[in-house]
Amino acid sequence: ESPLISAFVNNIMKSGKKATARRIVSDALKHIQLESGSNPHHVLASAIEKVEPLFKVEGAMRGAKSVQTPRPLTERQRRRTAIIWITDAAQKRNRKDPAGIRIGKEVLAVLNDESAAIQKRNQVHKNALMNRSNLVLVDRRI
Repeated sequence: ESPLISAFVNNIMKSGKKATARRIVSDALKHIQLESGSNPHHVLASAIEKVEPLFKVEGAMRGAKSVQTPRPLTERQRRRTAIIWITDAAQKRNRKDPAGIRIGKEVLAVLNDESAAIQKRNQVHKNALMNRSNLVLVDRRI
């Protein structure tokens, strides 16, 4: 099992039910295999890479004001955030489908730029670009 798949399983797992999380991920990989016809591990890796945010925007107090400042994320933080966004977007999909199929559909939607996770990433990056002038204020006292 690759580190990416195990990270995906561990982020999906609830209440320590790892077997259930593994079954959900394997169902998602089977769905990706059927729909795309290519290696599901590569498809999942490229989808996660596409959703990974480069920054997060933190609120910090500067004097009496709350100022939004962008912070870079590490590789592990980026991967975890991307997995969480993909699973959250999948949970908001059609509730009639099983969880594995919803996640598989969401991964394929990411590759087609039709996912809510892509929109969330773009929004975070836009917010970080708007607030990049606040970076100067981080080390300086007001």
